[in-house]
Amino acid sequence: HRETGMTPYEIMLSETQERMLVIVKKEYQGEVTNLFHRWGLRCDVIGKVTDDGLARVKEGGVVVAEAPVKILTDPPMYSYQVRKPAWLRRLQSLNLRNIPDLTPEIAQSAFLKLLASPNICSRGWVFRHADPANQAGVVVPPGGDGGVLSIPGSNKGLSFTVDGNGRYCYLDPYTGGIIAVAEAARNLVCTGAKPLAVTDCLNLGKPENKGVYYQLKESIRGIGRACQGRIQA
Repeated sequence: HRETGMTPYEIMLSETQERMLVIVKKEYQGEVTNLFHRWGLRCDVIGKVTDDGLARVKEGGVVVAEAPVKILTDPPMYSYQVRKPAWLRRLQSLNLRNIPDLTPEIAQSAFLKLLASPNICSRGWVFRHADPANQAGVVVPPGGDGGVLSIPGSNKGLSFTVDGNGRYCYLDPYTGGIIAVAEAARNLVCTGAKPLAVTDCLNLGKPENKGVYYQLKESIRGIGRACQGRIQA
């Protein structure tokens, strides 16, 4: 339901992931509008491109905000200080050969803790609540290597997957980023799809922290190298 009584300031600050902006040449406006309507999507013309270098917001014909476009399209580039965290250096220098063998008692206790962890259990109980039979276009139901949806009116389909192991990124952000992309690519290939694009979801702390910025930078570097096929140590 649309919120009522919002000020222009609140409207411009509001955000939804489902709302996209498309710049279309005026001669194609009708075609694009028909395409949206064909798939049951709403679209509205909210503005036009000008050549005065200004982004101008109006409400009822009254200008309520105005700013140079460069402020929005060419913002300052921050370059934070980066430093590999001391704890990560210690962790990566750990010699596993120096760790004593587990006793049967400790091994059994550790094994039971692993089995009890929700991080390694089946997620079946989550997607069983959604009946894929009621969802149009579902070709491969939940539980496979990747979801597959058919494209109406064609013999093509779209495959999606969400992958990533936070432990790998914790131990080595660069290698963890590579592994995440590689895992996703393998899962898509297993559905018969060709991997085309990725989007990331990096959950880290404040980049002003030198150690956090190192993790962010290295994770992105690993993701980028994997996408480019330029994997190296």
